[in-house]
Amino acid sequence: MNKKFILCFIASLSLIVCACTKSKSHHSSNQNSAACEELGIKKYNVKIINGTTCDKSKSAIAKLSIIEANGEEGLCTGTVISSNAVLTASHCLTGNIVSIEVEVGGKKYDAVQAFMHPQYNQDYSDYIEHGRNDVAIIKIADTFQIAPLPIITSRTPQAGETLIVAGYGKDENGNTDTLKAAYMNVNKTYKSGFVLAYDDTHTNVCFGDSGGPAFGYVDGVLGVFGVTSSGTTDDCLSGDKTSFPGVYFGENLNFILTYATPKQL
Repeated sequence: MNKKFILCFIASLSLIVCACTKSKSHHSSNQNSAACEELGIKKYNVKIINGTTCDKSKSAIAKLSIIEANGEEGLCTGTVISSNAVLTASHCLTGNIVSIEVEVGGKKYDAVQAFMHPQYNQDYSDYIEHGRNDVAIIKIADTFQIAPLPIITSRTPQAGETLIVAGYGKDENGNTDTLKAAYMNVNKTYKSGFVLAYDDTHTNVCFGDSGGPAFGYVDGVLGVFGVTSSGTTDDCLSGDKTSFPGVYFGENLNFILTYATPKQL
């Protein structure tokens, strides 16, 4: 499966927060293990390299199990941004989907509505253009028991800034169903979003983390800057770059506010 389609099917590949070699950067494994704590999530003692396994029972980061008509099951990640709405990626919702199960804080909910951005571009030939409007909203009939996370609309991330990524994808040991978090640096920015790259932190998002958040801060408050979209390599290692559509980008923000009522920073 090509990384340019980073919704994965569990029967083949799923997405990961990838950490495959020891880092020589200032983000040591000990420092990177603080990523869960920065998200307000307890960390476990078992860690992936340059990433941390987090306690999903207290997290607003959602695991999305997506069932297609042919019986195949896909895995994506999302973020609770209001009482009944999850922010994720539009590419997670392509195909003949018959049901979506949303797991938040260890509790499972059935999705009742799913909305793709009307301008989402399914052409993967340009990973930045593909990621421009790769945002979606999934809604449940119930109310999440976990407090939603705000979105950042007052500023954009800066090149070189360190963000926190999180997701439920497969790790370097082949494990799934585990929430992990790690630090990544902003490689570059553009009008509609930004790029995070596998660099000297040796951490990355990969197959299965689609739709998951990239977090930053405004005045010391944590919020969502963007959504994991698509990348440039199949192995998610050296040289890989991943686009993140920004929630602050006008076209994306207007779409989000049509279907959800998130707090804005």
